[in-house]
Amino acid sequence: MLHKIIPDQTIDHRLGMSSCLSDGYYQYHWWGTKRENELYDYTAVGHFGQYIFVHPDKNLISVHLGDETDTEVNWFLKFMELANMFGK
Repeated sequence: MLHKIIPDQTIDHRLGMSSCLSDGYYQYHWWGTKRENELYDYTAVGHFGQYIFVHPDKNLISVHLGDETDTEVNWFLKFMELANMFGK
């Protein structure tokens, strides 16, 4: 049985749009990136190369723990490649 820790209304508020961008938004340290199907992926970028990537329609959460910022790797693209490997 699945138990929710965070109420839906909290998630709806936290993921609501604040700073609108052409392909998404930013709020509360989360980036929402709109895909071609008009759904969003969510990414949190932390200190020293730490990332959380959420792809809701595939029920996928990916985490990268780092100890330094690596500007040579586009982690968002890496996470998208990983998400595309999984079917719905």
